[in-house]
Amino acid sequence: MRLIDADKITAKVIVRNMGVDYGFVACAIIDMLKNQPTAYNLNMVVEQLEELADKSNDKILEAGELQQYYDGYEDGVRAAIEIAKDGYSK
Repeated sequence: MRLIDADKITAKVIVRNMGVDYGFVACAIIDMLKNQPTAYNLNMVVEQLEELADKSNDKILEAGELQQYYDGYEDGVRAAIEIAKDGYSK
C-alpha cells in the first residue's frame, strides 16, 4: 500500500476539468478519493508514541537498576516521533 495526497489529486481533477462538462466524473473521482480510509494518521501515531515515552519516563523513577534501560527506551521512542514527523513533511 502507498500513501497519496488526496487533496492534491482532487485539486488537479477540478482544474483539468474546468471548461469541460465532466463535472459528474470529477465529482465521482473526488468522492471516491475522500471516502478512502486513511493509511497513516500521523497524529494518532505520534500520540501513541508519546504515551509510550511518558510511561517509560514514569518507570525510570521506580526502576532501580533498570533506570538506564527505560531512559534509553524513552530516548528511542522520542527519536521515532521525530522520524515520523520528518518523514511525513517531506
